[in-house]
Amino acid sequence: MKKKLVLLQLFLPIILLGQLNINTSYTPQQLVEDYLIGPGITVSNVTYRGQLSQFAFFSNGNSTALGMDEGIILCTGNATQIAQSAGSHMSSSLGGNGVDELDAIINNPSYDTNDGAVLEFDFIPQDTMLSFYYIFGSEEYPEFVCSSYNDIFAFLISGINPSGGMYVDENIALIPGTDLPVAINTVNPGIPGTSYSPSGCTSLSYSSLYVSNSSQQPVFDGFTVPLVAVAKVIPCQTYHIKLCIADVSDGIYDSGVFLKRNSFITNQPVINIVSPYASQDTIYEGCAPVEITISHPDPVPVPTNIYLGLSGTATIGVDCSNLPAIATIPADSTSVTYTLYAYPDTLDEGDESIIITIGGYCGIISSDTIWIKDNPFRVNLSDTIICENEGPITLNPTIIDGNHPYSFMWNTNETLSSITVFPDSTTVYSVTVTDSLSCNATAEATITVNPLPNVSINPVDTTICRGNSVSLIASGADTYIWSNGDTNDTLVVTPNATTTYSVTATNLVNCSNSAQATINIIPMPELVISASPPAICVGESTRIRASGADSYEWNTGDSTSQIIVAPENTTSYTVTGFVQNCDVSKSITIEVYPTPDVILTVSQTHILQGDIIDLQAEGAIEYQWYGDNSISCLNCDIITAEPKFSSEICVVGFNSNCTDTACAFIEVDPCEIFIPNAFTPIKNDINDTWQIFTQCPIGIGELRIYDRWGKQIFYTTNLTDSWDGTYNGERVKPGVYSYKILFSYAHTPTIFYTYQGSIMVLE
Repeated sequence: MKKKLVLLQLFLPIILLGQLNINTSYTPQQLVEDYLIGPGITVSNVTYRGQLSQFAFFSNGNSTALGMDEGIILCTGNATQIAQSAGSHMSSSLGGNGVDELDAIINNPSYDTNDGAVLEFDFIPQDTMLSFYYIFGSEEYPEFVCSSYNDIFAFLISGINPSGGMYVDENIALIPGTDLPVAINTVNPGIPGTSYSPSGCTSLSYSSLYVSNSSQQPVFDGFTVPLVAVAKVIPCQTYHIKLCIADVSDGIYDSGVFLKRNSFITNQPVINIVSPYASQDTIYEGCAPVEITISHPDPVPVPTNIYLGLSGTATIGVDCSNLPAIATIPADSTSVTYTLYAYPDTLDEGDESIIITIGGYCGIISSDTIWIKDNPFRVNLSDTIICENEGPITLNPTIIDGNHPYSFMWNTNETLSSITVFPDSTTVYSVTVTDSLSCNATAEATITVNPLPNVSINPVDTTICRGNSVSLIASGADTYIWSNGDTNDTLVVTPNATTTYSVTATNLVNCSNSAQATINIIPMPELVISASPPAICVGESTRIRASGADSYEWNTGDSTSQIIVAPENTTSYTVTGFVQNCDVSKSITIEVYPTPDVILTVSQTHILQGDIIDLQAEGAIEYQWYGDNSISCLNCDIITAEPKFSSEICVVGFNSNCTDTACAFIEVDPCEIFIPNAFTPIKNDINDTWQIFTQCPIGIGELRIYDRWGKQIFYTTNLTDSWDGTYNGERVKPGVYSYKILFSYAHTPTIFYTYQGSIMVLE
């Protein structure tokens, strides 16, 4: 009985390089035909012995520690558990039978095999050497190295041995250059496992072929580097192979063998086409060539001829460059390469094929087809019609079915993707574009240059007075549009200042030209009329001035630049100013206002301090009050005031600039209230109570006192009452208290005043 210590890595992180994917949905035949067999092999009669869970397809191996990306797995346990990281535990006894072929290899009745899996099939090789890649891994590593628990696998071939005799279940899973089978006791870390000695091992000399795995995928604690199994075979003969694996001595601590995808091949030449095109089997006429490589898996010792079959719809040497019928691989080389060009022509002949085949021992062993296609690359340039002196014109070719990047060659010797030109006559431009596949296409464009019309305006220049009109007549074309948007050939204008007018004229070939005409304006008098003052009171006079002209005429008959008038009523005056032959008239209105007679009415002239009085003014249009800072509105006809001291309040009444003043003297009797801010209610007859003091006649009043939490602790409607600093018969604590006083004066019982503040109660 063996024991293996498995430590849960609770404190050490498990590092994952990637995620190994395991797929158990395939049948044995699918795994062999689709994922194991490669070139040069024909397979048949696929069979399998073992549990279906013991084989699978794996992928994404390159993202793990494995070193093999894809392929198939044979194992002694549940294949899905292989996707775990090392440090996990894959140990399952499936109850499966052993493998007789492996028991024969062990040849020891003390050891038997368990949980065996055997994938076997017939195959026909097409060349002389069979090979495939594999990796062996196990949970027996490293603890059971040099023990009897030497889980076993083998690749057993049967058939004719080219060296003589027959292969009969011959194991080809050998350490390279030896006859030693690959196993735990041959490929290992070079030291025995726990409690075992070197005597239990076949060899400890091949640690270079061993990979230790402590934390990554796959689950196995150790596995081999990728190894290759090889066997000499006779082409076209039928062989049988068995891919076997089993546990030894027990059914736990599973092992597995990884077989590289499509690596089960024979050594034969192949055709490889390297194309710059997206489709590797395509070449375009007149474009970049393709490289055709005839290769052999291994270097050949002497020059080796490979016979090529050439067929298809294309004619070699006519539609494309020549290819040899015999490809010769030089000595010590693995390949020979030929360059194939497709010749351009002007024929629309559709796709043409070149079929290249390589014959082998068993018939055609490799074949490939190259399709010659018409060059789809096209370039377009658009013709353009312009007018004389029009430009610049940018020529930008449209590219169809090309491949970036592109190069350009214009007939102007420019190499930019687009060019800008200024032709003064009809000119043809062309460009040749070459793409990344050496395909080229040419396009051309004609720029037609049409003449401009000879347009003129009559009169070209003239002078008029401001306000006069003139007709401008355009000629020399078919249609016209003036700078103001008018589309007639004649334009009537009345400019206010010297103005240049332009017309754009268009002929029948849609070319346009312009002409200009300037209308010079004799400036009109810039007549200015003003009065000082512009408004007067009845009985006053004002001076009216005119400027901006050479001479003047007033409607009063005066011919001076200024006049003095004293109208009794609002009156307008007109003056006409003259500059050369131009005249301008302007008028001004003198407003005449009556003198106001202001009457001031006051509600009372003898008040108590704090009283409010009403004042009303009449007899004017506007008012201005002064004399007391309590006036409610400074420019109203009705106001209120609360004078604090005896003073005079006046109002000025305005009719424009005409004024009158009225005043009233208000006598104010003083009224004061004194409110203490602290007291000491300690019953020493010194400042024992708190009360307010006033000589004002109080009408209605309330006094409230609150503690700091807003609780009312004293209330009275008699403002002469005092507070002794108690609440409910108990003296209040020293501190700050607040008060609120509401009252009206006896002579104004409906007007209430409010006082708020704080009281300090002291010890």
